[in-house]
Amino acid sequence: MRKFLCNFFLFVSIFGFTESSLPKPYNEVTLLPFYDPDEHPGRHDVRYKQIFKDHKIETVIEVGSWLGNSARIFAARIPEHGKIYAVDHWLGSIEQQSDPFLPHLYQQFLSNIIHSGYTNKVIPVKNV
Repeated sequence: MRKFLCNFFLFVSIFGFTESSLPKPYNEVTLLPFYDPDEHPGRHDVRYKQIFKDHKIETVIEVGSWLGNSARIFAARIPEHGKIYAVDHWLGSIEQQSDPFLPHLYQQFLSNIIHSGYTNKVIPVKNV
């Protein structure tokens, strides 16, 4: 826990955010450590880099966001004024209902976006 708090305060000092300076719903979440077991940004980034550049993409609507891996990749490729609308219910699929991680999925998604510094670009749309 001590290491996490040190990392968190280092992150705050680098990116200069406080809970009150984050947009909703990011300012309402209890921050969790970054976690995405499926994160492989290099593998996906090669495919998207040229597409985003060639088509000058500024807005993305992502349906199904899970922990935000693709949303983070997209956010890195769009201009500062661009937006990613991450649409999900964050309830998991039928086969994931016994996963103990599931109750914290939305909180983890928000935390991952905060840690990545894309709260100004990624707009979660929680559809229940």
